[in-house]
Amino acid sequence: MHWLLDVNFGEDGYKVRDEDVQKNLNVLRKIVINCINSYKACSNSKDPASQILFANLLDSRNILAILYADRLQN
Repeated sequence: MHWLLDVNFGEDGYKVRDEDVQKNLNVLRKIVINCINSYKACSNSKDPASQILFANLLDSRNILAILYADRLQN
């Protein structure tokens, strides 16, 4: 998981000094990675997580599909 966080979010490059902020950002990043993985499983997407993240930065209408991917699968 550390490699995914570092590659997709550049986690090692952040110099946040407050420990609570570090923990909160880490939790949010892990939530995003888990949402992307659920979306990939639901949609049978072969795209890497970085490509899915970048595509949704440009088109925010797909964010709901990613957030609710696990609910759509059931």
